[in-house]
Amino acid sequence: MIGVWNIRGLNDPIKHSEVRKWIVNHKLSLIAIVETRVRSINIDKAWRSLNMKGWKRISNYNFYDLGRIWVIFKNDVPVNCLIKSIQMMQCEITSEGRALKVTFIYGMNDLGNRKEMWRDILSIVNTTNDPWVVLGDFNAILKDSNRCGGNSVNQSECLEFQDCLDAAELSELKWMAIVLNQGISDHSPLVVIINEPVKVNYKPFRFFNIWTESPKFIEIVESNWSMPVEGFKMYQVSQKLTRLKRVHRELNRESFHDISRQVEDTRRLLDRIQGQVQNDLMNSELLQEEKATVIKLKELLRCEENFYRQKPRVQWIDLGDLNTNFFS
Repeated sequence: MIGVWNIRGLNDPIKHSEVRKWIVNHKLSLIAIVETRVRSINIDKAWRSLNMKGWKRISNYNFYDLGRIWVIFKNDVPVNCLIKSIQMMQCEITSEGRALKVTFIYGMNDLGNRKEMWRDILSIVNTTNDPWVVLGDFNAILKDSNRCGGNSVNQSECLEFQDCLDAAELSELKWMAIVLNQGISDHSPLVVIINEPVKVNYKPFRFFNIWTESPKFIEIVESNWSMPVEGFKMYQVSQKLTRLKRVHRELNRESFHDISRQVEDTRRLLDRIQGQVQNDLMNSELLQEEKATVIKLKELLRCEENFYRQKPRVQWIDLGDLNTNFFS
């Protein structure tokens, strides 16, 4: 079990007993205490008061004098700290030949410094193939409902947070995380249950050629790519591509979602119109409606065929017209 808690100051001895109870009650073996506010000259005093016999501590005092992050773990837990910065500590836990990467976060309050944190997180992505957990206090939220009270939410900050998660292919561990009551802090402690590896049904992004048929396609690409992004060049490219993934998925939902159903609905509409035309052959409005619907159906059929050709490439070669009910 892994835990993290923004304790809002660890100098008060009362908080020390609460931390110990939290560890014991939830059988934690690796924790991070963030925002300790313990100055470097008081580290030994605070550590003795915590009375964590049989535990070790590492921290990031070489970046900040108030001990932004303390990582504490049992002596028998093989923890190796790989990366330290003012806003995060990256650790590796090894057991029975397997490794787990854990990144503890305590984000700065200002947007400019958090940009550096997003870049640090993204720099880790290509350095490991091991399971990876990122947890802590980001000092940022994804949406209004994540905050109770406080200042109004800056939507651009929420977007940057989401962009980072998308680019790093990180998702919320809703089924593995327990959010506890705040207790003596105004921040809730978090406990993550680590058992056997959990398979996540991650759906990789795939570009479908039919999207280029949309009248909106070029405008969407140009407008989103031209939006400025701060940071080094590859980070800018990464963020722009992430942004394009999101808007293309929206375009797919708006215009091409359930393409086969759209085909069937349009075919039924055409059947109804042509039935009306048979009873009123000189009705110019019905004839124009029929013509427009035929054009629409042909376009949808072409999109449907292209969609199924691209989606299961190997099966299409083997099955041909059996690839979709339309051809049966």
